Amino acid sequence: MKTKLAIACLVLLPLTAIAGHRPPTWRPLLDSKLSKFDVYLSYRGDQIMSVIEGTAPADLKPVGLNPPGQDVFTVIEQDGKPVLRVSGEYYGCATTRERFGSYHFRASFKWGDKKWEPRLNEPRDSGILYNSRGDFGVDYWKSWALSQEFQVIEHGIGEYWRIASSEIDIRVDPKAPGAEAPRWNPRAP
Repeated sequence: MKTKLAIACLVLLPLTAIAGHRPPTWRPLLDSKLSKFDVYLSYRGDQIMSVIEGTAPADLKPVGLNPPGQDVFTVIEQDGKPVLRVSGEYYGCATTRERFGSYHFRASFKWGDKKWEPRLNEPRDSGILYNSRGDFGVDYWKSWALSQEFQVIEHGIGEYWRIASSEIDIRVDPKAPGAEAPRWNPRAP
C-alpha cells in the first residue's frame, strides 16, 4: 500500500526520505517552490474552537486545498538548504504529492517564537502525519486526512496518535512492570 506523508503545523529542517525498494539513498522532498507538496488549510487558530464546538457561523468554511497565495507553509533557505517554514496561524498540513510504500523519513525541527490561538498558553504542538489518505478535514480538528501521527510537541516528542478513525497494527512487546508504555519490537506478533 502506498500512502502520503503530511506535515502538520511544524517548522522542519531538510525533509528527506528513502522510498520503496530503491537503493538506500536519501533524496530531498523540499524545493524552493514546495512543488512536491499539496497544502491544505482548514481554519485560523482563532476560529478552530468554534468549529470543533459547533458554534461557528454556518458560512465559515475551510480555506481548502492549495489556496492561491497561501503563506502558512513556505520554503526558506538556511545554510544553503531548503527549510519548510510553517507559520502556524492556520490549522492544516503539507502533504507529499508522491505516494510512498516502504520508506524511512528523516527531519530536524526547531520552534519559532510566535504562538497563535488557541495555543497561546499551551506548548507548541505539531506532528508528522504518515500513511495519510482520503479527504482532508475528517478529524476532530477538521484539518487532516486519515493518518497516523508522530507527535512533535514542545518538551515531548514521539508519542503516537491516530487521526480520525484510522487504525494501524504496531508490533510491540507488552508493557513491562514500571514502564510507561509498551516497547516497539519488529519481531513481536
